[in-house]
Parts: sequence; structure tokens; C-alpha cells
Amino acid sequence: MPGDYSSIKDLRALAYNGSGYTYSGIDFTGSYKLDLNDASSLNFRLISTRMLKQTSPNGFTPGDTIDVLGQT
Repeated sequence: MPGDYSSIKDLRALAYNGSGYTYSGIDFTGSYKLDLNDASSLNFRLISTRMLKQTSPNGFTPGDTIDVLGQT
């Protein structure tokens, strides 16, 4: 392995994304089965989510949030 890393004594990860989102929404699901003449079938399935609210801590003021609905 190229390089001599024996002089490294400490390594710190200074960036940490520990904040979480607060969100609410509605999940939809539907399915349909179509029987074919030769004893086989086709199955269709739709899965969807409608996000109603999504906020994230702004990182500057404790307890203050920003609206990120539609951004992620």
C-alpha cells in the first residue's frame, strides 16, 4: 500500500448529520388482477405517497425548523 500513514495519531469526523426530519403524509396502494384465457394472469400494483408536511431543524436556532416540503 503506497504512503506512510504511521504518523497519524488521531482522526476526527467533524461533520455529523444527526438531525432528523419531521414529516407527515398519506400512503396509497392499489392492486388489480387480470385473468387471461390460458390460466395465467397479469397483476398490477400502484404504490404512491403524498407528503403533506416535511420540516428539518435549521441548524442555527434550537427548536427552529425550516419547511423542506418538495425539496427532498
